[in-house]
Amino acid sequence: MQLALILPFVIVPFIFSHIGIYFGFMPNIPSSYERIKVQTFFILLIYALFCWFLYARSEIQFKKNRDIFLLVWIILWCFGIYLNTLPYPIDLIGTYEKYHGTLYYGSGIIFFLLLSWHIHKKIDSNIKKWILVTGILVSSVAILQLLWWDPLQQKYSHGGWDISRIFGTLWNPNYLAGYLLMIVPFIFTAGFPKITHFWIYILFSGVICATGSVTGIILLGLYSLHIFIAHFCKKQKTQFIIWSILFSLFSSIIVWKYDIFQEKILSLQTRFAIWENTTEQIIQNPRILFFWNWPDSMASYTSRNDHRNENLKKYIQASDTLDSAHNIFLDIWFSFWIFGLIWFIIALWIPLRYTSKEKRDSILLFIGFFIFNIPVISHFILLIYALVPLQKDKKNPQ
Repeated sequence: MQLALILPFVIVPFIFSHIGIYFGFMPNIPSSYERIKVQTFFILLIYALFCWFLYARSEIQFKKNRDIFLLVWIILWCFGIYLNTLPYPIDLIGTYEKYHGTLYYGSGIIFFLLLSWHIHKKIDSNIKKWILVTGILVSSVAILQLLWWDPLQQKYSHGGWDISRIFGTLWNPNYLAGYLLMIVPFIFTAGFPKITHFWIYILFSGVICATGSVTGIILLGLYSLHIFIAHFCKKQKTQFIIWSILFSLFSSIIVWKYDIFQEKILSLQTRFAIWENTTEQIIQNPRILFFWNWPDSMASYTSRNDHRNENLKKYIQASDTLDSAHNIFLDIWFSFWIFGLIWFIIALWIPLRYTSKEKRDSILLFIGFFIFNIPVISHFILLIYALVPLQKDKKNPQ
């Protein structure tokens, strides 16, 4: 069961849809890059459910209030989908790219329950170690891209961003920055030798800077300052002074070389326009306030040009797909409306009161980063892990 719970944290963020090219094999996969990861996660979840059914049913520890609340919410969710005013059947199971539908969110809830029923100190420690090992592997691929040694670099180049901005195995520089940012807090509590902590921190920080994600760089800088203050009176003081200087120099070079802020000002203005348009559509449709839309229904809804206000049309062409508000709270509000938004906020808030410091930091970094960006399955798996409480009375896990 332990292996079944660990595998999603390793395989999903590291899987490359065309990784066979490294070995001279180029498969013709009729699916999008991110979609493959969702399908892979679903297959791994089926394997975990199979292991649970065979070996671990007796280990379940129900939490009555939480599990009943989840069950009621799922019933309301299904009832709302049935009554909503946007009948797009494709959104039940999802289609290409980021249209994952119920498969995406339903799998996340099931994975949360499996983890919460079985995770204890030993499994938690092993998951944390493998998350960091995977982060190192993903960062290594990113460094190959930074050195232009990655054979996939040109294949995945397109006009969406400067191809010199590395993306690791997550296909998008911002996805990579958000992923590494969320696992940075785990470095110092994962049980690795202390001498490696600082170097892993430098590796992740350097890669985040090289993604060119301004949000990631700013949050990393704030977290670095937090870590520096926390270690001010300890032996690591000199190391973190050196790192603060190196981080400032490296991030300044990245910003100067790629003129990131000029690009990001336009990007930020576009986000504000999307936020405004999304909020208007929510307010203008109060009749489905309690019945919400299909999961991931924004792309279907905003494909109609009359569902885009004039301000948004200045930044987004009618032919461009708009599948996210680039704000996790607005995305949840649009797809699942007021009940879903309240549930999501409660799910984030409660663990902040009792979870470990590193998980709390990871949750806060998730919130700070994805207020301005789009989370994908790799990020949600990390968030689920950070939200799950430990079972303290488990002994001799299988």
